[in-house]
Amino acid sequence: MFTQPADLADDVLSAVVQDAWQLKIRRIDYAPVGFGSYHWHAWTDQDRLFVTADDLVGSGSHLGTSPTERARRLAAGLCSARALRDEGLTFVVAPIPTADGEILKLVEERWAFALYPFIDGSSAQYGAYATAAERHAVIELLATLHQTRAAAHDHALHEDFAIPQRDYLAASLADMSAAWTEGPYGEPARQLVDRHAVQLDDRFARYDRLAAAAADRPELMVLTHGEPHAANTITTDSGRVLIDWDTALIAPRERDLWSLALRSRRASTTTRRWWA
Repeated sequence: MFTQPADLADDVLSAVVQDAWQLKIRRIDYAPVGFGSYHWHAWTDQDRLFVTADDLVGSGSHLGTSPTERARRLAAGLCSARALRDEGLTFVVAPIPTADGEILKLVEERWAFALYPFIDGSSAQYGAYATAAERHAVIELLATLHQTRAAAHDHALHEDFAIPQRDYLAASLADMSAAWTEGPYGEPARQLVDRHAVQLDDRFARYDRLAAAAADRPELMVLTHGEPHAANTITTDSGRVLIDWDTALIAPRERDLWSLALRSRRASTTTRRWWA
């Protein structure tokens, strides 16, 4: 997040880290990077660290609709990453456990804090990989991840194939007669949905068939990262690493691979158009 939360001061965060991880923080600076979580750089006398804070109450979270569900999904993903790292997968950037052995520090039923080692390297913008070689390097990491049967599987949640907020759309499709009065685009949006209601029903039905077929093949499920785009990698002197494991799930391997293929095609198309 580019803007620091107004109600989470640096000294409060520093006190949380010192108490939970039993570290003496001598400096902490907000880092306006990434999306979804808030980030800080922190320094002890010996190390530089990276702190994240997830707002479990704030709207728009990709982790669930309730604070309890968001905390559960976040903890499962990060515990999986920690287990992978402990099993020797050095490309996994995992959080540092608290002094009590927890992967997250929950405060006031709102904030979920995690602490990471600072990774010295170069990062990229969100989107496609700059070169095929970079993309292939990440595919190799994903292949290693997908083959693991480490203790991470004991922590990770399973893909449930649920479409977020589908029930709201279904309720709308059941009665399209009432105008949508929220905002200037409410009614145009209702008309658009109404025109394509039959196609939407068909697509949902097809999705349900595909999801059921995938769920019937548990032997094909692997541990997936979920968002292996360029911005979730860091290139270090010893190789590329994967960050942001909060959406890790046991799922079909295509959950990781489809986005790399899609972004590759888009990047190639853009390049051809640019040089045409």
